[in-house]
Amino acid sequence: MSLKAFHFFFIFTSIVLFIGVGFWSIADFRATENAASQWMAIGSFACSVALVAYGVYAVKKYKNYSYL
Repeated sequence: MSLKAFHFFFIFTSIVLFIGVGFWSIADFRATENAASQWMAIGSFACSVALVAYGVYAVKKYKNYSYL
């Protein structure tokens, strides 16, 4: 696996994990009403949005590079 392919795979995996943690934090906040869970959900969703923006930037930047 090339560095470019691994980079895109890692970005995608990180986005999915941040979204999962965000939904898990929302469920925990509903059960416990702990403010830390609410802030963790907000932070996770913010990081996933930032990673989507970075992923778009990286795809545009590396579109002329081969995967090998």
